[in-house]
This record gives sequence, C-alpha cells and structure tokens, in this order.
Amino acid sequence: MKTIKNIFKYVALLVLLVTLAACGANKYQITFMDESTIVSEMEVKSIDDLIRPQDLTKDGYVFKGWFKDLEGTIPFEFDSIIDSNLTIYAGWNKLLDVTFNTQGGSLITGVTLEKGQKVTEPINSPRKDGFEFVGWYKDENGSEVFDFGQTISNNTTIYAFYKNIFTVSFDSQGGTSLNDAKVTDGNLVAKPATNPTREASAEGDVWLFLGWFSDEEATSFFDFNSPIKGNTTIYAGWTKNLVVNFEVDGGTEINPLDLEAGSVVERPITEPSKAGYAFAGWYADEERTVLFDFNQAVSSSVTIYAGWTELHKITFDTVGGSLIAETEVKTGETVKIPLEQPVKEGYVFSGWYLDIKGRYPFDFDTLIDQNATIYAGWKQLITISFSTLGGSQVEEQVVIKGDFAIIPSEPEKSGFVFEGWYLDDRYFERYGFDKAVYEDLVLYANFVDSAKLDVLMADLSKIELPVSTSVDITFPTKGDSGSTLRFRSDSPKYISHTGKVSLAEQNSVGAFVNISVTATYSGAKATIFIPIIIEPLPEEEINSFEEIEFISLAEEYVVKPGVIDFYYTENGAIPYVDIGEFIYLLDGAIDSIADEPKKYVDGDETYWVIRYMEIVENTPSNITVKYIVEYSQNDEIVQRDVLEADFDFDANTLTTADFDFFSALGASTETDFGEGLTYGDYTVEEGSQVVIEFNKYRIDFVTFERDNETKFLIPQAIANLIFVGQVYYDTYFNGDKLFGLDSYQFLDSSDEGQNVIKQIKISSKNSKEIPDDLKRFNYDFIALSFDYFYGLKANAEETYYDFIGRNADDLMHGSRQEHYDAMFKLIYRFDDLHTYHQMSGYYISPSYENKLTFAMLGKRTQAYYEGYWEISDLIEEKKLELRRVTPDGKTGIVTINSFNVDTPKNFKEDIDYLLANYPLIENIVIDITANGGGNVGAVWRTLGYMTDEPIMYHSSNILDGSSYSQEIIDLYPAYNLNFYIMISSVTFSAANLMAATAQEMGIATIIGLPSSGGASSIGAVITPTGDVFFKSSLNT
Repeated sequence: MKTIKNIFKYVALLVLLVTLAACGANKYQITFMDESTIVSEMEVKSIDDLIRPQDLTKDGYVFKGWFKDLEGTIPFEFDSIIDSNLTIYAGWNKLLDVTFNTQGGSLITGVTLEKGQKVTEPINSPRKDGFEFVGWYKDENGSEVFDFGQTISNNTTIYAFYKNIFTVSFDSQGGTSLNDAKVTDGNLVAKPATNPTREASAEGDVWLFLGWFSDEEATSFFDFNSPIKGNTTIYAGWTKNLVVNFEVDGGTEINPLDLEAGSVVERPITEPSKAGYAFAGWYADEERTVLFDFNQAVSSSVTIYAGWTELHKITFDTVGGSLIAETEVKTGETVKIPLEQPVKEGYVFSGWYLDIKGRYPFDFDTLIDQNATIYAGWKQLITISFSTLGGSQVEEQVVIKGDFAIIPSEPEKSGFVFEGWYLDDRYFERYGFDKAVYEDLVLYANFVDSAKLDVLMADLSKIELPVSTSVDITFPTKGDSGSTLRFRSDSPKYISHTGKVSLAEQNSVGAFVNISVTATYSGAKATIFIPIIIEPLPEEEINSFEEIEFISLAEEYVVKPGVIDFYYTENGAIPYVDIGEFIYLLDGAIDSIADEPKKYVDGDETYWVIRYMEIVENTPSNITVKYIVEYSQNDEIVQRDVLEADFDFDANTLTTADFDFFSALGASTETDFGEGLTYGDYTVEEGSQVVIEFNKYRIDFVTFERDNETKFLIPQAIANLIFVGQVYYDTYFNGDKLFGLDSYQFLDSSDEGQNVIKQIKISSKNSKEIPDDLKRFNYDFIALSFDYFYGLKANAEETYYDFIGRNADDLMHGSRQEHYDAMFKLIYRFDDLHTYHQMSGYYISPSYENKLTFAMLGKRTQAYYEGYWEISDLIEEKKLELRRVTPDGKTGIVTINSFNVDTPKNFKEDIDYLLANYPLIENIVIDITANGGGNVGAVWRTLGYMTDEPIMYHSSNILDGSSYSQEIIDLYPAYNLNFYIMISSVTFSAANLMAATAQEMGIATIIGLPSSGGASSIGAVITPTGDVFFKSSLNT
C-alpha cells in the first residue's frame, strides 16, 4: 500500500487558516450564463429549489459543466449551500488536433482532444530504417522532450526523434569468429560473453586470449565503458604464454601480465582506485572470499579480482563553530573522534550529536553503513563580572549557561567592611549564589562602614521568622536601632515580598524559600537570608457538583448545545470536569465522535476516513486519551493512526509523544480557509516526549466515584488548554454558564462580535471578589501556559514563575481590580507583538476596561510602533496609491497592508488591471512595508499567483525540538512576471513569512529594509478568572 501522508500534520496546518465567516440572506437570484447569453434565471430559497439546466452544445467545443467564474476554474457544486445571489457560467473545453510527425518513419495517426486534456503516448513506436526511435519531442531537432503528463491548450505537433545505429565488428585475428553488434549512437557495446579461441600453431605453440583491444597490435585495451560514436572494429589480442588479468570491477585499470608457466605473479605496485570505495585487496575468486597468494607459482592463465569496501561520507556540522573536515569511513567501521575540537565564540563545545539541537549524543562505536552528518553541541558561556566600586579587583567568572556562579574571595576597601554582592549598584537585591545563571551578570560589592554595619547586623540578628508556615507573615518595617527593613522572597509563588503566603504543592514536604532581609541605616545597607518552609496544600477532595449549561456561539465550528457537570472541592471555586464528558461535549470543534466516512485522495489511492477519540481506563488512577484516524478501502481498514496522551492521576502528569496531540484534534471549519490548496510531500523531524508535571504548578488531578462510575476530573481551564486551546476554539466559563467560541471571535470589533463578548461577560460574579483559591490557580495556570505553550520561550531551562513573580502580590493576594490590572500589565511585559491582552474577566463589571499606554510597552514593541507610525506618515505625505505604476510604465506596484481571505482575489484583480491598462509592464513590486501579518492561508494562495512550483512551508517547535516542512500545492495560475517584494522594519508575522518563503524559493527579489521577523501563529488563552489574551503559539 502506498504510504499515506501524515494527517496529523495537515490538521495542524489547517488550523492556521482559521478566521471569521459571515452569514447571508434567505432568498437569492440565480442566473445561468453562456458567456454573455442568459441560459436561465430563477429565484430560490435553498439548494432544493435550484433546477439544473440541460447540458449545452457548441461546435468545436465540449461542454464541461457549470462554474462559479467566467474562466471556468471553480466548479459550481449543486449540493452546496446557497447564501447569496449567484451567476453561474457554462464551461467549455475546446477541441484540439494533435499530429504525430514521424520525420520519415512509419505513420502514427493523430488524435483530437479537449483543451486541458493530456495526450496519450502512442503504444507503437514509429520505425525508420538504419535508425532507432528515441522518443517524442516538442521540436523536429529533438531539443526538448514532449511531456505527456502536461495538458494541451493549442493544436499541437509532436515530433519523432531517432539515433543512428552503428556496426561494431569483432576481429578475432585468427581466432573463432564472432557476430557483429548493432549499437545505437552514444550507447555502449556489450563485451562478448564468450571469448574467442585459437588453434595451436604448427610448431605446437598454445595461444592464450589476452582480451579485446582498440588496435591490431593489441597495445591498448578497448574501453567497453566508452560510448560508440561510429562504425567500430575491436581486435582480439593473443599471446603464446600464460596471462595474468586483473579484474578491477569498475576501478582504474591494471595492465595484464605475461608470464612463463611456473612463475610467481608480482603484486601490482599501484593499487587501483574507485570513487566511493576503498581498495580491500586482491582475491583469487570472483566472489572475493579468498585472498590471492602472490607467493604461489602459477601454471596457467589466471584472473585476479580487486576487492572493494564502500566508503561513507561523514560530515561534521559545527553549527556555527570552526570548520572540521569531513571524512570517509568504510562500511562496518567506526568514525574516529576528530583530534581537534571545534571552537565557537561565546560557547564551550559539549560533544558530538545525532541532531542539530544536541539532544542525542553520537556513539562513536556505531558501525557505519551510510553517509551521516554529526552535529557539534554547544553550551553557551555566561560572564559574571564583579564591580567593586573602588575596592580591590575581583576576576570575572565564565560559567556554562544553567550553572552556578562561585562565591569569589571577598574584596577589600580601605576603611570599609565588605558586606556582600548585589544585583545593582543601589544594593536593592542581594545575590545569594544559589540560582542557576542564564544571562550575563554584573554583581556589585557593598562596602559598609564598620560602625554602621554593627547597627545593621544588630537589627538583622533580632528578626525572627517561623521555621515553617501556612499563614501570612507580618514583616517588620523598622529595626530596634532605627534601621529600615525590606523583605524579598526568592519565590513569590509561595510567599510574596509582603509576606502573603500561597501554600506549596499537594503531597509535598513543602517549599523551601529564602527570604532576604535588607536593613538600611544612614545610607548603609546589609542583607541576611532566612530560610522558611511553606507548608503544602491539602489534597483535593470533591464534595459537590452542579449541572452547567453549555452554549456554543461559534461561527466556524458547529458544536451542539448541551450540559456538563462541574465538580468542586469543599469551599472551593475551581471548577473540575470529567475528561470524557468534556471532549464528547465539544464534538464538532474536535473530532471526538466518529462521523460518516469522508473521502480522502492520496495520489492514485482513494480512502474513506473516520476520526474519533476514545478513553482507555488503564488503572483506577490512569487513563489514556486516544485520537484515532482510520483509513478504509473496500470496507476494510488498511491503516490506523493514533495520537495519545496518558493521564496519571497519582503522579498528576500528562505524557504524550510530542506536541502533535494538542494541535491535531481540530475538526473542519465552515469556511474553507485553504481554498485551492492541497498538500504534497513533507519531511518531519520528530520531537521528544512531552511530560507535563502538574504537581509543579499546584494543579491536582482528582478521581471521584459517582453512581458506580469513576470520574476522571481535571480543572476546566486545563481541559480547555489541552483539548481545544491549540485548535482555535475555546470554552469560556463565566461563573454561571459555559460558552464555546471561535478564538477569533474575541477579536471581533463589530456590533455582532461585541454582543457575543457582552453575553459571556455578564455574570452573577460581576460584583464579587475573586476567591483566593481561584486567584492562586490563575497564577499557576499562567506559568504553565507560558512554560509549555509559548512559541517564543527564551530559555528551555527557565520557568515563567520567575517572570510573573513581580506581579505575585496583586495576582494572588490583591483585590479583583488589582488582580485584573496586574494581568493586563503582565501580558505587555512580554514585549512580544504577538502577545497582547484582549479582555478582562468576569469578577468585575462587563464595562471595565484597561487602557494601554505607550509607556506600558516594552522596548521592542515601542520601536515597532514608532517605525510603523513613521512609515505611515511617509505614505500619507507622499499620497501613495495602493496600486500604482512607475513613470516608464514597466513596473507595477501592488500594496498589501494585511492578509485576509479576500487578499488573493484582490491581488489577482490588481495585477489584471495593471496588465490591461499598462501593456509594457514586466515587473510587479508587492509593497508589504506596512503589513503586520494576518491569515497564513491567504499568504500561500497569493504566492500561488507568483509561481507554479509547490510552496514550501516550514514549522518548528522549540519545546519538543520537532520540525516540519511541507509542500503546499495551489491551483492558481502563475503570472509570467518579474516579482519583487518590498519590506520594511515593520513588516511582521505572516507578511514576513511571505517574504522569507519567496526569498527561499527564488520566487521574488526582496528589496527594502530588514523586517521585524515574527512568523509564528497566535492563539487565545482563557484564564481561570476570565481574562483573555493572545500569545505566540508553538507553531513558528
């Protein structure tokens, strides 16, 4: 069976195409046209009212059906949904004559075909005396082969082409005769299978055959690998003595030896060579199993055979480091470790690996049987500098990223006592040398007057904190001697800088936290560290449940309304759902329930496909969720592909092979965002296993027995994140009801879109404070979503708990307004154009809005908008038309300011207009200088008008290390024009993808300024307290 393309990767591609659709009217005018002639008109309410006209006829044409467009490229489907007035056009195929010109050969009858059909190659080839038929060509000179796989659009003549047939004669020079051979021009003559023989002379001399030669004197062997270019005579060579021949099997020739009987064969001084092989010795047998003994006398002619061992090219890819020369290794041998290690500035070499990401070490004991690339692994070097501000110098340290800095010897400064190292020269935060280092650091020495230090240490020594706690701690602000005290937690996740406690993970021994206490007195500062244990949360136990109404407001995904049970712990506000109930409720957004089989064509094979999900209970505390795709032919399943995730309710873990599980579940949308696109060949580099340890995020999986059935419960927000959060559909719980929405409905600013937002924001919780457990869960949820589902994660070793810690007090312990304000500010601290806040949650008035100011933006985002405004002002100042032409009339400029579903159609209309009105146009410049991105499918469809080659799409996931390259095949005819793409510093996202793809494929010349990059997709995140924000997704 032919290998079926990976359907999971296609689903991941299709979800990139999702955007919004619109609804239509109820009564429509349908007109059937033949060019400018109306065939019939009718008014219908639905497809059931539509009457199909009879097929038309026209001389010289074949009627091919009814189409949506005048050109006859988009068939009209008579079972499709009608939601607008339509004009439907008759499509015709012209009849064309195909003539076979045999150029003096036997007759081949021509054929008549429809325009767009393919010519079938004649079964019988023409014959022509003295020539051999080579094939069919576009021209009589045989310079270009005719492609029978192409369709024809004009009357066509196809020419036969021939080659001369030459005679090769074998002159045996007194030996038995051999027949002549007939050889086509340029081909090789076969060496005779049987050698000639020659009778002994009258004197009794025995003749031995030496081989075939180019000359009568038998001085030069005939090269049977040389093409025949004319009539040729090959001569037999003879000797009266015995002959030693060396059979080199395609290697360099070794001349035969003439010997007297009883002589010893002398080993050739020069060994033969052969490309891609190493010489392995001389053998006595053709099978190369027995080495030839050069010390043994021979009594008859003999053939000695060269043995070869295949060589494999081993390439050392240093990934930006110094060059290491490639080498060749024999089959069955090992690669030698390069004597010299590569070097790379700012990095230390960590070894050789099978993959470019340095995940799998290369085993130099591996026996080689093919060409291979071995990759250098690198660990980044981090520099820790020490600023002593007038004290004695301390040498900087260089450590490997992720390692720890070493406490250096204490510097000295006259009249002062060294107190410690700080992260800033104002001594705001003491550095404890107890955390891994991920970026360059400058540490500042704090020198204190000894008298002041005594005061500071006296106050610090009197501070008493509990060894462990489960309740908030009140930190003192003043010492007994008058110093000001400032407390800092190294883990605000557990205890904030103000002493607010949030309990540690369930079933743990608690969390160890270092509290730094800095005392300030008369400008001098000193810091101590006090360890404290934050006690663990109790294990969750369900004690109540309620039925919640589910309403789907989505326009793209068709999901039925229903109900689902929400479960709660005692006095808890975190809603839990059963995994099975949740995924089956959302069938239509994900393929959880099998529908009728759908037709799927892969090359020449047709399959019927069903998709569904099932849950397997492995143990009372472990289940596997499977996503299954079955391919059938003739009612028999021929292939079954499965993606699965394992949920362990004891360990609180989710395990899956890679991130495909999260993105492949999506069902079909109402709008075809990939209209005209199909998918060709692909390559995949598999990712590593994904294990999400929810314990680290204080998230508990719970089993609950109800009506003799085990419910496998996880928080509803986690279920949304895992099962639909990556397929552009989301569930939103507002405290009263559960809503389903297309992710992009949150971005809809129309009246209809805002009505949807208003509907989900109105809640009985609008005037209430957020429960503490829900705020804590919200905090942990944010860290989890960025740790595992953020495409621009800076360091795989980091957790975003460190990043969000600055906002811990307000997020976990503040009022509802402080909570939502902190969420808003946090999102913009990421300084990522693809990460932005969209909506505040439901524990506040529906009308509540945060105002974004320019000062809230990070430096990168500010720079982008400053550039965007500058370019916009220039466009306004120059009053540039979106569609314009250079003064010489040879270059048209088409502006695309964003990519949406209509962009490809508008692009074609712009080019058609320019070509119709400016006949000298040879070049098209696509101006995307102010384009911030949009729909990826629109990018591919637009590129389809620029090339007939498959469009290459590349995707990678920095978290599991997977990568994916896919051919996108479009049905759009390309223009024969020179294309240029003009970019700027604010060309971003999908626009940057267009420029990068065009440059890689050579579709267009890129002009302008370097772009802002950013070719990742985006996805919505729904937080437990109802905030909605968008972020860069894993698909980059």
